[in-house]
This record gives sequence, C-alpha cells and structure tokens, in this order.
Amino acid sequence: MNVPALCLSLALVTLTGVPAVGALTSAPREGQAAIVFPPGWARGEVARATAEAGTALVRFGSLPNIAIVDLGRDDTARLREAGALLVLDPLILGGCLAGGPLSPGDV
Repeated sequence: MNVPALCLSLALVTLTGVPAVGALTSAPREGQAAIVFPPGWARGEVARATAEAGTALVRFGSLPNIAIVDLGRDDTARLREAGALLVLDPLILGGCLAGGPLSPGDV
C-alpha cells in the first residue's frame, strides 16, 4: 500500500471511528441508561446493585448482566461503586441491549 492511500485510510478510520466510540462510551447524565455489570452476574445481582445505587430499574437487557435504569443526580457514580463497568446511552446502541419490560418473576 502506498503512503497516500495509507494516510487516507487512517484519516477515514479516525473521522468515523472516534466519534462513534465517544458516543458509545459517554455516560448519559439523566434519563435512561444501559448499565453493563461484570460478565457472569445474574439478574438478581444486577437488581441488587441497581437498588444499592438508588436507581430505578426499568428492564433487564438481552444479557443478564445488563440493565436499563432511570438515572437521577449522581447515580452514575453510585452505579460504578456498586459494580457497573459501563454506563451507556441505550438509544445509541440501537436498543440491542434492551430486553422486555419487567415482570414479577424477573428478579
């Protein structure tokens, strides 16, 4: 590959990839958020962690270690203290992490 083509390729990756990564990894400050807990956590552990953080659990994600919650003030810091690895905007992810609404037997 010649140098101009390599530079153009790197520029395209940087221009398209960096904003997308930033959008995925920036934590929302309010509204709903997708919370990713450590792999292997069961829904009960996720529900307990969200309750400890004082957030309102809206629904579980498609994997047991993901939850959708309503964020209030300072909830992001409390969720991280309770074990959250990532706090993401669920709309940017296209809803692929969203499960169905909660039912009494979910927790």
